[in-house]
Amino acid sequence: MSNVRPLPRRPPAPPRWLAHIGLGTRALLAAVLVSTLAAILVGPSQWLVAGPATLTAGALSALFTNAFVTPSAHPDALFMPLFLFAMLNLDWLRAALSRNVKPLLLGLVATIAVGVALNAVLPGAWGLVAGLLLVAFFGPRVEAVDGPRRFLTFSIVVALATSLLASVGHAVAPWSVGALIGDAALPTTGLSPLIGAWLALLTLGLRGVRLDVLNLDGAAFFWLLVAMDVYTLLFQGVLAGAMGLLGLALAWRRVGRGAGRGGRGLSLTDRWRLWRLEQRRKRFKVVRGGPTLHRTLECS
Repeated sequence: MSNVRPLPRRPPAPPRWLAHIGLGTRALLAAVLVSTLAAILVGPSQWLVAGPATLTAGALSALFTNAFVTPSAHPDALFMPLFLFAMLNLDWLRAALSRNVKPLLLGLVATIAVGVALNAVLPGAWGLVAGLLLVAFFGPRVEAVDGPRRFLTFSIVVALATSLLASVGHAVAPWSVGALIGDAALPTTGLSPLIGAWLALLTLGLRGVRLDVLNLDGAAFFWLLVAMDVYTLLFQGVLAGAMGLLGLALAWRRVGRGAGRGGRGLSLTDRWRLWRLEQRRKRFKVVRGGPTLHRTLECS
């Protein structure tokens, strides 16, 4: 007989609902809440949503709010947050289902019932709740790596750039709302470009790490995001696909040449400071190599 005893089975870890929400994520949650509530109560005016009159009429506030106005959605908009929660808590979910499935089913039914009632009182509530959950899920993970200031700066740059592209597209080429192939068209408001840019930031630094859900290399997932936006551009909406690709390009530029190797690019503020340092101290030169910076003394 063997003297080896099997290890006792550990109870599954308690479910992880949301990561620690930092200052930058709180600011973006407030932007989503205020912008979407204004669009629900007042309507999608030119001051909130990017359109042909954004630049001509001087409604420049839409360049910021357009990225945070979550469009009204069906109850299935909560599928993505629920899917992400299930992927993070597979062990706990299996243990809970093996013990008793009734509490989970009752909680799901109660959530849907409350959501339907809320959406009846406040049309568009589904989209608002889904947008807040997506920001609360992805935002803290990017902010934990990047820091509040850089995280907010990058998010605002993506929001302004994609909204400006939407405004120019609506004003100059109205046909760009539709698809190049087919007759479909996607709205150009919402968090999709920003969420895609956040995913790109998270995955570009995961070279060599496998994503269990898709069995992909972390950096390879970036190219899957590119392919999805190209598909959107061709078959669903030119502007929507172009906005997603622009967000991914900004993330690629943000990570810099260290993409896929854990490197991190320089923000515009950092580049300005380094340029000023080189101008002040002529005998020093900043050498950019990899994820670190070195100052070398120039030989006279």
